[in-house]
Amino acid sequence: MTSYSFQLSGPFHLVLTKKTVEPGGHTVILWASVTPVDEKACKLWFSAAMNYADELTDETIRDFHSRIVRQDFPIVESQRPELLPLDLQAELHLRFDKIAIAYRKWLKELGVTFGTS
Repeated sequence: MTSYSFQLSGPFHLVLTKKTVEPGGHTVILWASVTPVDEKACKLWFSAAMNYADELTDETIRDFHSRIVRQDFPIVESQRPELLPLDLQAELHLRFDKIAIAYRKWLKELGVTFGTS
């Protein structure tokens, strides 16, 4: 069995922990931070740590994670509207949007106005 946990430690900082729950299980921790450049562009800072696969080189691990992130680009770049509306009346929300709604409210409370797409 594998468990996942997500933690937002700031409006642009995410920690993902993936644990395999078994004796000698594997753990991967991913840290991602985003620096907004302007309303439609940002820089992604990414780090990873894992307690297994010591034989893999840093380059192999970096290439793997880069390939995974690049797979998301077409999906993220096709999202409309491009900028995340912080006005909750701008979109229809369903029950499973509860976390996204809480995140948008938090961004609004912090005074974030761009870099949230």
